[in-house]
Amino acid sequence: MIRAALCVLVIAVCALIGEGFALELRLRTRLMKQICSALDSFEIMIRYQKSTVADLRRFVTENPDLDLLRESFGGADASPALLRPPEKQALDSLLSSLGTTDEEGQLAIIKRARSDFARFETISREDEMKKCRLYRALGLLGGIFLAALTF
Repeated sequence: MIRAALCVLVIAVCALIGEGFALELRLRTRLMKQICSALDSFEIMIRYQKSTVADLRRFVTENPDLDLLRESFGGADASPALLRPPEKQALDSLLSSLGTTDEEGQLAIIKRARSDFARFETISREDEMKKCRLYRALGLLGGIFLAALTF
């Protein structure tokens, strides 16, 4: 009886580990969507409302739909597990460039960042479609295999 309970526990823990890896991929895709959405809003705010960088920061901190982006835009080293090096570099470049040029320069920076993050979002979505199911299945199968070897 105890052996069966331990087997179930081992399988469940391994399945949860696989689900954790899948969740990371889903969160990464969600972060890319949030960044693209924020960049679209930034362009509108700068072009039509003549917003400043402080206004953009306020927009990010006050918008509940941008929870994953909030730490990144606030200047903290946010979500390092979610951002890969090229994405982190593009975000850092965007954040360091905003506020350094005139309106047209700002819009060009945002447009370039938007195209970069649209590409990152596509890659992230493809990774999610390919790997989420795989990670969950590997976690479950690994748990079954570990339980079979152990007990």
